[in-house]
Amino acid sequence: MINTSTNMNNSTIIPPSLFFAGNQLTGDGVECTTRTAGELKDVSPDGAAPDAVNRETVVYEVKTFCHI
Repeated sequence: MINTSTNMNNSTIIPPSLFFAGNQLTGDGVECTTRTAGELKDVSPDGAAPDAVNRETVVYEVKTFCHI
């Protein structure tokens, strides 16, 4: 049986404020993680691949949002 006596008059639903602007995810709670070639040197099987580019070159960037 569904309880229909709940008073919802004072409840507010607040949707997350996330926006895509082009290929960028922005908004409150968006976290950005980047990795440079220098940070990934130990990940490469031979260890030499990241040396082929500047250590400060951004290899990838990930933006995430996890609302709890």
